[in-house]
Amino acid sequence: MNTFAVYQVKLDRFIKDGNFISEDKAKLHFDISRGKVTNNDFVRHYWPVCTIEAKDLDEVFHIGNVGPEDRIRRYNDTRMRSISVGDVISNVFTGKRYVVKPFGFEEL
Repeated sequence: MNTFAVYQVKLDRFIKDGNFISEDKAKLHFDISRGKVTNNDFVRHYWPVCTIEAKDLDEVFHIGNVGPEDRIRRYNDTRMRSISVGDVISNVFTGKRYVVKPFGFEEL
């Protein structure tokens, strides 16, 4: 079993009052939601939302969407959404980060 940290985009960096802040933010959000994430995007726009105990990335994805809840440790001050394309999963022990892609994962 491994521990993985899950990072999700801070939506308030992109959207205000239900609208994108700018055209540039709309394009960046669109790219991220398709799994196109750079290290710079990660540093500027993501925050940790939880850790998940799992054997691999596929299991992290499954647990982050359907449970079981007892394998998820949510951070008190964050609102975690289900894991989806564009989210970043980091192996806490190795430090390697992976972007959730439309099919599979890609190392960041």
